[in-house]
Amino acid sequence: MTELDKDFFNLDEWKSTSQRIDMVLHPDCPIDTMYIVANHDTDMEVLKHVPYNKKCPDEVVEIISSRMNITVAEIEMLKHQFYSDRLTGVTDAFCYAPWNHLSTNANGSIRMCCQMINESDEEDSPSFGTVYKDDGTPLMGTDDIKTNRNARAWKKIRKQMLNGEKPSLCDLCYKEEEQGMSSKRQWTNKLFSYGLDKATIKTQDDGSIDDTEFPIENYDLRFGNKCNLACRSCGPTDSDLWYADWAKVKSDHFTYRDTGEIKIEIDDKGKATVDDTVFKWYEDSLLWKYIIENLHNIKRFYFTGGEPTVNLKHRELLDLLIERGLASEIVLDYNTNMAGLPSSIFAQWKQFKEVHLGMSIDGIFEHFEYIRYPGKWDTVFKNLTRLDNEEGLDNVVATFTTTVSIMNVIHVLDMQWWLLEQNFKRIESFIIMHNLYAPEEFNTQNLPNSIKHYVHKRYNKFLNDVQCRWPHYDKTNYSMIKRSLYNVLNHIDGQSYNVDDWNKFLTYTTQLDDVRGEDYTKSIPEIHALIEYYNESNFDE
Repeated sequence: MTELDKDFFNLDEWKSTSQRIDMVLHPDCPIDTMYIVANHDTDMEVLKHVPYNKKCPDEVVEIISSRMNITVAEIEMLKHQFYSDRLTGVTDAFCYAPWNHLSTNANGSIRMCCQMINESDEEDSPSFGTVYKDDGTPLMGTDDIKTNRNARAWKKIRKQMLNGEKPSLCDLCYKEEEQGMSSKRQWTNKLFSYGLDKATIKTQDDGSIDDTEFPIENYDLRFGNKCNLACRSCGPTDSDLWYADWAKVKSDHFTYRDTGEIKIEIDDKGKATVDDTVFKWYEDSLLWKYIIENLHNIKRFYFTGGEPTVNLKHRELLDLLIERGLASEIVLDYNTNMAGLPSSIFAQWKQFKEVHLGMSIDGIFEHFEYIRYPGKWDTVFKNLTRLDNEEGLDNVVATFTTTVSIMNVIHVLDMQWWLLEQNFKRIESFIIMHNLYAPEEFNTQNLPNSIKHYVHKRYNKFLNDVQCRWPHYDKTNYSMIKRSLYNVLNHIDGQSYNVDDWNKFLTYTTQLDDVRGEDYTKSIPEIHALIEYYNESNFDE
């Protein structure tokens, strides 16, 4: 308290009605003061405001209920209205994720949200949304989650949002909304529509929450980096299949955000491995135990990887939910490459309320096999066909979610056309397109300007061709296609190309081709043709 505030809570000093209201609403108002006001103040307006303090005990509410001759339920309604009136400007910033969600990295470190892709130099706003404990070390899946729900970063972001501020860590969602796309923030708030009211009323002024009031309902889990593919734009942090190639084209080690340098060991048979403890954090971890103890609170799981469907811990969790009779109330979300689905997982999926598959497929035929090496398109198509036709899978909604990079920026048009021709029943006919930001050498913003102009022309022609070929195609779905393609174009134009990154793309692509026995001129020929044409034309950039 400052010198001017020294009598703020002094009940022996005379205070006006507004001053007493400010006193009982203050987050530092002593509980004893609330009791005294509740029992002795004769001003009904002051009494009415005491329960609006988020620290007000239930017993004080009961006293005021009796003195004002209204029910506790009526007081709760007044409290709800009081905070609702203060929400101006909050809805555009608010996301319920900091209250009911956590995300794991492949090494078990905890993030507030996987959409937090930016580095940060702000105090208590850690890069990539990583949560740090009070001792400055990252919160891990091996730590007690319950006692760390009010870590500084979580408190800060909750407080910012309830003050109507847009945290910089959440820029990806806000930018997507500005571009007319649906964001994860909007998706979260729609799923948990009660979140804003609940957070406003029950969150303390410093951003603190009670773990029992706000259980984790929505998990984003990465059980390590086990994967069946070594995709071109990926690396060893997200795929153990990358180790050997990484050692050949990059280095005998790699770094991970909260782990530091990880050494790649090559045995005498050429098998590449790393220290198992880094990516197998989930075995008998405290986070695993916390999840199991709180299964009754969970409404949704999002699984990614690595490739989640080949991870045994993920399937163990599904079996446990089925055994406990909870599966029919839980929604599953996936990011899956569809290239190695075990047959048993189809039977597991049939038991759940809903299953949403974001099928991470960046090409068809030879494009898929090049970008998502060493996957086989025939295997993917077989899984797509089974998914679309097998009985008991009507709870499944599947969508192509394509990461657009230099490698497929033209090919996505062929993909979309092919998808429209398939007439799938359970698989959406439009592609959701996500722009690749890193590695920078694959970022479409680093296409030479003349190639960017060509991409614009091709996309606009494609949209006209779709309308001519399918004049009666669903207008909403067509709008989704148009929005996705324009989002790619907006991203391409968002930054001038970097000649060093463009040259790095050409060099790295050739190096990896040599290691894998591939040839980009045959697998992604349209990009090769563009490179050749514009190099020969010697366009000014």
